[in-house]
Amino acid sequence: AERLGVFVRGWKAYFRLAQTPSVRQALDEWMRHRLRAIQLKQWKRGRTIFRELTARGANLNVARQVAGNSRRWWRNS
Repeated sequence: AERLGVFVRGWKAYFRLAQTPSVRQALDEWMRHRLRAIQLKQWKRGRTIFRELTARGANLNVARQVAGNSRRWWRNS
């Protein structure tokens, strides 16, 4: 987590100089998407995904839907 924080701060500082905030926003969205996909992949099984999502306060219907497609990490994240 600390290493990721260093990279994120570096990217934010780099893109802050640019006149295109949309680039920074797109990069931020992609990084969040990637982290969610990695987390789903680490949970591996649909049962685990459902349990973890509901423990984190996700809607039951959404948790069921994501757990049902447990091997589609990028799509579900």
